Amino acid sequence: MTLRDDMHDYFERESLRLPVPAALRADVTVRAAQAPVPSVRWAAAIAVVLAAAIIAGLVAAGRLRQEQSPAVPAGVPVGSGQMKVVLDADLVDPLRGWALLGVCERANNQCRAWVESTADGGRSWGGAVTVGPKFDGGDGDSPRHIHFASMADGFVYGLGNAYATHDGGKTWSQMPRELQPDRVVAFGRSGLLLAGPGKGDMAITGDGGRSWRSIAGRCALDNPGNSVATADGTEIWQVCGAQTLGINVTTDGGAHWVSRQNPGVGNLVGPFVVSPKLGMALLIASTTEAGIVSELLVSQDRGASWKSVPGAKGFGAIVFCETGEAWTSDGYGNIWASADDGLNWTKLPSKP
Repeated sequence: MTLRDDMHDYFERESLRLPVPAALRADVTVRAAQAPVPSVRWAAAIAVVLAAAIIAGLVAAGRLRQEQSPAVPAGVPVGSGQMKVVLDADLVDPLRGWALLGVCERANNQCRAWVESTADGGRSWGGAVTVGPKFDGGDGDSPRHIHFASMADGFVYGLGNAYATHDGGKTWSQMPRELQPDRVVAFGRSGLLLAGPGKGDMAITGDGGRSWRSIAGRCALDNPGNSVATADGTEIWQVCGAQTLGINVTTDGGAHWVSRQNPGVGNLVGPFVVSPKLGMALLIASTTEAGIVSELLVSQDRGASWKSVPGAKGFGAIVFCETGEAWTSDGYGNIWASADDGLNWTKLPSKP
C-alpha cells in the first residue's frame, strides 16, 4: 500500500506489540466475504485486501483510534440496481486520507470511479467527486489505485489510465493529455511512469504530476505490446513483446540504454515486468505455443542474467508492498505470496 514511510515503520513496530485482535480480524473477513463486488482483475482485489489489512492494523495499534471506529466511505450515491466497492485507500498522515470507490450497475457491470476524503482518521468521509468516464468493471486499465504525494497532489490510475489532482482531490484531469498510456507504474512518494503502445514512448513525473518529461521508447513501431517498470524513476526497464523478446535497461532516466539478451524463452507475447528494488526485475512472459503457460524469471544484475523461479507458472500481474512482500494469482484462481522480493513463492491454502 502507499502509506507514508514513517507511518509504515510505526505500524511495523506497533503491530508486533499490539497484534490485531482475533475478533476484529474475523469480523473484517466475514464482512468482506458478504460484500458484493464486481468482476475485477486480481491485482485490484489484492490491493483492496492489503488496504483493509493495513487500516485494521492501524486501528489496533491505536494510531487511528478515535471516539469511534473508522467508517466505510458512505457519501458516494448508490442507486437502485447498483453496488459499491472500495478499490483502494491512501493516507498522508494519521488523520487525512482518500478512498477510491467504484459504483457499478448490476445489470451490465458498467462502473464509475469516485474519490472521497477523510480528515478525522476515517470516522467520517465527504467531498465525493467522480474521476474519469464510465468503465467496465472487469477492465484492469481503468482506475484501481489511489496515491497522494502531498495534501494537494495525487494520482488515480489503473494499468492503462491515469488522472491527477492538484487541489486535494476536488478536481481530476487525465494525464498527460498527449500520451494515452498502455502501462502506468507508481514509484516513490511522488512519481508516476506512463508508457504508450507501439514504440512504447514514455512520460515520467517525480513531483506529483506538476511537470512531465518525455522518454523515447525502445520498441519497434509495430510492437504488439510492451511493459515498463521502475523502482526510483532513474533505473527504468522496458520489455518489448515481439517475436524475439527485447529487454532494455537505463540507469540514468533514459539518457542511455543497455539492451539485454533474451533470457531463453522465445516467441513471446504480452510480457509483464516489475522492479521491486534497484538492480532487480521479475519478468512474466508467455509463448504462443499451444499448452505453454507463462513463467516467471528473475534478474538481480540489471538483466545481465536471468533464472527461472521454481513452481511459478501461469502467474498474472504481481503486486508489491513497500516491505518486499508480493502477491499474485495464477490462471486457476489460486493466490500466491512471496516474502523475499519474489524470489520464492507459496500458494495460499484457500481461494477467495
